[in-house]
This record gives sequence, C-alpha cells and structure tokens, in this order.
Amino acid sequence: MSRLRDWKNPSTYWISVNPSYELFIAIEKSSCGGDRTAVPSDGILRSERSTTELAGPGKLPSYATVFQAEVEAINQGARFALDITTPTPNNLSLYGDLRHYEIYFIGDNRSSLTAITNNLAKSRIVLNCTKNLSQLNRTHKITLHWIKAHSGHEGNERADYLAKQGTTLPIPPILPPTIPPNPPPSIPNLLPTPIPLSHVKNMCKQQSLNLWNQQWANSQHYRQTKIFFPEVDTSKSNHLLRLNRDHFGRAIRWLTGHCFLNRHNNLLHPTETIDPQCRLCNMDLETSSHIICQCEALCLIRHYHFQEFLLPLAPIPYIRQLTSYLDDPRIHTLESLPHE
Repeated sequence: MSRLRDWKNPSTYWISVNPSYELFIAIEKSSCGGDRTAVPSDGILRSERSTTELAGPGKLPSYATVFQAEVEAINQGARFALDITTPTPNNLSLYGDLRHYEIYFIGDNRSSLTAITNNLAKSRIVLNCTKNLSQLNRTHKITLHWIKAHSGHEGNERADYLAKQGTTLPIPPILPPTIPPNPPPSIPNLLPTPIPLSHVKNMCKQQSLNLWNQQWANSQHYRQTKIFFPEVDTSKSNHLLRLNRDHFGRAIRWLTGHCFLNRHNNLLHPTETIDPQCRLCNMDLETSSHIICQCEALCLIRHYHFQEFLLPLAPIPYIRQLTSYLDDPRIHTLESLPHE
C-alpha cells in the first residue's frame, strides 16, 4: 500500500491510466444536524466511454465523530472495491475483470489518512479499515491521495453533496441501481460504529451536570448564590477559575453573599450594634445582591460597568463586568470587618 502523499496535480484527477476501467474512490464527511455520513465514493467507476456512479451515502450513529466518519468512509470504500473487483460471473459481465488494477482513495482529511497509514492502529475502526485495505492490496496497487477540500474536484464535490444528503434522512434509502439489470453492491445504510471514548466522557459529564443541577435546584440553602447562579453554568465557572487570586476571592465573596457588608457582619456578630441597613441608600438590607443590582446610590457606577442603572435579581451576563464593577474603589471599600 502506498504511503500518504499530496495530490500534486489536480488536473490529472480523472485521467485513466488503464485502457478500460479505473476505480476512483473519493471520501467526504458531513456534520449537519449532529449526524455523520460516510461516503466511500462518489464511488465512481471511470471508463473512456461512460461514467457510472455506483455507491451512495451511508448513515452513521449520531454519536459518531467526524474522524470515525472519515475512516469508515475509506473502510466502506475498500469493501465496495473488494465487492466489484471479485471476479464473480455477475461482476465479470457488468465490469469485466478488474483484478490487478490500480485503485485510488482520494480524500480531504489528513488525520484519517495518516491514522490508516500508521503502523499502529489505535482504534477498532482504524484496524478494520486497514484489514480491508490490506486484503484489497493483495490483488491491487492501492494509492491514498490527499486533496484540498472544496476546491472544485469533481469526485470530492459529489461526495460532499452525498454526505449532506445522507444527514437529512432518518435512515438513508438504498440508492436505485444505475446499471440495469443487476444493481451493483452498495454500502449498508446504517453503519455499525463503536462508541468513541469522547462520547462516553461527554455522557458522563452530562449526567453529572444533570445530577448537580437537580441537587442545586432542590436545595433549600444558598439563597444569595442562586440569585446569580440559578443553575450550573460551567462557562461562567471556568471564567471565574481563570481570575487571579484577588479577583477570584472578591468575586466568590460577593456572589455567595459572604462579603463583609453590614448585613453579613450583623449576622456574624449579633451582639454588636451593627446596622444591617444599606449605609448608602438606607432603603434595603446591605447585601451583595442589593449593592450589585439595586442600590440607587450606585446607579452611575453601575451604568458605567453594566450599561444599566438598575439590574434585575438575575444572573450577571458577563463575569468580566462583575469583576470590573467590584474593582471600583467605591465598591470594594464597602467591605469592612466589624472592628475596622
């Protein structure tokens, strides 16, 4: 089997070097709607007299990755080539003897081609593909070519079209035969594909998030934090974790309500005479949610950072806006310990 190399001269893409037939198999993938489609061909059998399309799209499970779709396309192409080059009476009458002819697998994805030509197969789908290619290589010279995607190559564009077509159907129908009276072999409509490790990890992560959300919603605690985080928000959590130590500590104190404002200090030290009312507007308890969202004495500062004079008691759209607001000297100086 020849090693991976670029397709140097696109103009020779459809030139047949054999006097009768030459099989070109182009591959493509599509990720529309979360589905993957493997197209082992335009599946085109070329001759000097005519062009015949012999294969169509095959459906992959919704959990399949793009890499799996690429490798499975080549695998199905190898099986397809094995079928039509086997010298059965039906194949001989339709196509003639195709043994010992050169076969080109032409694709636009380097990772799949590199994985197949690697000496070490790291997944079952790659191993199955290399086995079929090795079997085909016993009677044919196989060449794997890389071409640039969406550059006007006829077979590649056709494969791309078939891939997108396959994602629009729940189960793609078997394409009608194009060579009467006997239909050529076709790939299965629903291709068995091993579940990738990435899918298992995503399932575990999603299940954990669902359980976390359920426990968070059912909890009777964390009243202050739930104003800003009514449900788990991994994007904002990651943003918080990327803050430096000072900004992170300040943001966590204010989001959880454990910042040293009058209301919190009053709860910590009930024996001391600390007025829990807001010292700026004297209209509500001095809590973090009040200072961040609704204190009228801070309308101008709030508008500068949030472009709003008053905020609803709801999640903050962007963490960077919150950290900028809390960084304002007129805000973070409100925090004070009872003895200060």
